[in-house]
Amino acid sequence: MVKISACVIVKNEEENLPDWLRCMNDIADELIIVDTGSTDNTKKIAKSFSKVKLYDFTWCDDFAAAKNFALSKATGDWILFLDADEYFNKKDLGRIRENIEVLNSNNKLKIIMFNRINVDKQSNKIQGDAYIVRGIKNDSRIRYKGKVHEQLFYNDEEITDIAVIPNVMLYHTGYSETIVEDKLKRNLKIMQEDMKLNGENPRYFASMADCYYGLGEYENAIIWAHKFIDTGLVALGSEKQVYYTLLAAMQKARCSYQELEKCLLESIEKFPQDEVLQQERQALLMRKKDVFISACVIVKNEEKNIENYLKRIKSIADEIIVIDTGSTDNTIKLAKNNGVFVHSFKWINDFAAAKNFALEKAKGKWIIFLDADEYFKSECVEQLVNYIKKYDITKIEALACKFLNIDSDKDNKILNTFYQVRVFRNDKNIRYKGQIHERLYKKNNEKINIKILPEDIEVIHTGYSSAIMQKKAKRNLELLQKEIIEKGEQSHHYYYLADCYFSLSDYEKSIYYSRKFIDSGLQMIGVETNVYTRLIDSLSLANYPVEKILEAVELAIKKFSEIPDFYFMKSFFLLREKNYIEAEKYLNICFKYWHVADRREFAISIMENVREQIYLVAGILAETKGLDALAINFYIKGLEQDKYNKEVLVRLYNFFLKRPVKVVINMFNKLYLSDIKDSKFIINTLDEYYHGEVYYFYYKKINKVSKLDEAVAQKNFECVVENLKNDLVNIYKKIILKSIEAGNSDLIKTAYVILPIQYRVVLNNAYKLFKQVT
Repeated sequence: MVKISACVIVKNEEENLPDWLRCMNDIADELIIVDTGSTDNTKKIAKSFSKVKLYDFTWCDDFAAAKNFALSKATGDWILFLDADEYFNKKDLGRIRENIEVLNSNNKLKIIMFNRINVDKQSNKIQGDAYIVRGIKNDSRIRYKGKVHEQLFYNDEEITDIAVIPNVMLYHTGYSETIVEDKLKRNLKIMQEDMKLNGENPRYFASMADCYYGLGEYENAIIWAHKFIDTGLVALGSEKQVYYTLLAAMQKARCSYQELEKCLLESIEKFPQDEVLQQERQALLMRKKDVFISACVIVKNEEKNIENYLKRIKSIADEIIVIDTGSTDNTIKLAKNNGVFVHSFKWINDFAAAKNFALEKAKGKWIIFLDADEYFKSECVEQLVNYIKKYDITKIEALACKFLNIDSDKDNKILNTFYQVRVFRNDKNIRYKGQIHERLYKKNNEKINIKILPEDIEVIHTGYSSAIMQKKAKRNLELLQKEIIEKGEQSHHYYYLADCYFSLSDYEKSIYYSRKFIDSGLQMIGVETNVYTRLIDSLSLANYPVEKILEAVELAIKKFSEIPDFYFMKSFFLLREKNYIEAEKYLNICFKYWHVADRREFAISIMENVREQIYLVAGILAETKGLDALAINFYIKGLEQDKYNKEVLVRLYNFFLKRPVKVVINMFNKLYLSDIKDSKFIINTLDEYYHGEVYYFYYKKINKVSKLDEAVAQKNFECVVENLKNDLVNIYKKIILKSIEAGNSDLIKTAYVILPIQYRVVLNNAYKLFKQVT
C-alpha cells in the first residue's frame, strides 16, 4: 500500500486550515504542517489532529525554501502539497488514493497534476481553472525553485514525466476579490527584490504578468507576458494562461485592432484547438466591422517619437493608420514591431495631400489626427473617449483640445498654449487643405461645427523644442516660398512667413510680415494673437525703442481686450521704463483676466511660458512699495514655476542676506533638489554676487572645499589667519628648495631678498650644505 504524506505551509490560516485538515486527514497517512510565523490560532488548530507533525520555519520571503523544508520532513512515497486555501470535494477523496495507487507502478513518473478551479469565497463565483501540480513523488532530487510562484525541478532540470488525474477537482479560494490585491502586491515585491539581487529570472516573467494584470497595470502586464513568451519556456500546466493574460491586458490597455489581431493569430497558431482563443478571434472580427475611433499619423524619420506615439494612442484608438512619406531610419520597422501596418505615400511637398490620403484609409466614425511628436496626457485618455461618445449623438463635427507646446530640451518648459482641432468626424466632406500648416475645411465652404473641450483634455507637443525649431523653420520656409512662386503671395502666407523668420532670428522680416498680416485684416482661427506676440517679441529682440514696442502692445490690447498676455507685456515694458504706477495697473488687469473661469480661446497664449516672469514683475513692484513679505511670496512663486531663473533667485536671496544661514538653506531645499544640477545652478548664480556660507554649503556638495575657503565663508578670521600662515610657510619652503635645486647664485640672492629673516638663515645653511655635498 502506498504511503501518502500531505504538506502545507501556513501563516495565520485559522480560517482555512480546518477545511484542509478535514480533507487531507481522510487521504494522507501523515500531515506535515510548516508554520512561518502565525500569531492567531493556526498552530492550536493544527495540534488538534493526531496525524499532524508541526514544524516552525523562519520566514525569509522564499516560498521554495519553506516548501523544500516541508518535503524534507515527509516520509510517504507520494506527497500531496496543497495550499491551506485549497481542498478536494469530499466525494472525490476516495478516487485520489485509487489513482495514486495505480500511478505508483510507473517508476518514471515524478509529479501529478489536478484541475484547480478558482472560486471567489465571498460571491461563490467561479473565476477560471487551470491544471496545476499538487502531487509529488518523494525523491530528494525533486525540489522547488523560485521565491514566489515556485516550480518543481528534478536535478535542476524541467520535469517531463507528468500524470494528470482528470476526474478529480481541486478547489481554490485564496484569490477572492477581497484579498487578491494584497497577495499580488506581496508576490510582486518578492519577485522584484529577488531579481534585483540575482538578476532577471525568466521563470518569474509569466507570474509578473499575472500580478501586474491583477493590479490593473496592463502595460506592465503586456511587457512581462511578451518577455515570458520570447523565452520559449513552458509554464507547466498553464501554458495557455500567459496568452490569456496577454490578450486580456491588451484589451484593457485599448491596444489597436492590428496589435490584437497579430497577438491572437500567434496564439491560435500555438494552440489551434483552443476554444477560448477562437471565440476571441470571432469577437475581434465583429469589432473590425464597427471601428469607432481611427488614429491617423503622417511620419518621416520619426524613430525617436513613433514608439511613444503608438504606446499612447493605442489606448484610445480602435485602428491606427500610419502613413510614411519616405523614412530612411527605423520608423517603419518600429511601427511594424508594434503590430501596425504602414502605408506608403510618395512625398509631394504637400501635407494636406498626405493627410487626406490617411483619411481615405480610416474606417472609424471619428478621427484623431496627431503628429508623431504629439500625445494626449495619459490621465485624460478615458475622459476624451467619453467626450467623443457624448458628442457622437449630437451635431458636433469636431472637438478642439488644449495644446501645450513644450521644450523637451529645457525640462519640458511650456512655451505656449492654444486650442486646436485634432478630433473630428470621419466625414468625406471634411478634409485638409494647404501644402504647409494645413488646416481642416468643409466642402462648399460650410462652417465646421466645433466644440471646445474643457481643460482636462490636454495634448502635449514636443516638436518645437529649441534643438529642432530652426530645422523645421527652414523646411517650412522653403515650402512656403515654393508655394508662393507657384500660386503667388497670398494674405495667409504672411503669418507663416513671420513665424518662420522669427524662428530663424530674422526679426526685421518677421516684423515686416507680421504687420502685413495685421494690415490684411485676414482672420485665421487660433493664430491671430500669436502674430501680435511675434511682432512685439521681434521689436524687442531687434532693440526697437520701448515707445515703438508699447505702440504694438496697445494695438494688440485694442484687438484682444480680454487676453491677459498683452496686459502683462505692457506691464513688463512699463517696468523697464520705471513707470511703476502704470506697470502695476496693467499687471492687475493681467491677473484679472488670467484665470477667468471657462475662458477657453482658440488663441495661442504665452501665459504658461512666462509665469515666472509675471511673478518677477509682481515681486519687483511689491519691493518698490516696501511690501517685502509680498515680494518674497511672489519670488518664491516665480521659482516654483522656473527654479532656474537667476534674476528671481538673486532677488529672493537679497531678502535673506541677514537671516540665519539655516533659514536660507531650508528655504532653498524646498525649492531645489540636492542633486548636482541644482547645486551647480545655485553656486553659479551666487558666484557672481556672494561667497558666503550658503554658497559653500552647496559648493561642498559637488566640490572639495579648502579649509581656508570654509573659514572665510564662516567669517572665522582666526582660522583664516592660521591657514594663511601655513600657506606662507609652504611657499617659503618651496622658494628655498627651488633656489637650491637651480644652483643659480642670482636666484638665491633674489630669494634672500624675498624671504623673512628666519628663513634667510635656513636658506644660507641649506645652500652651504648643498655645496658641500656637491
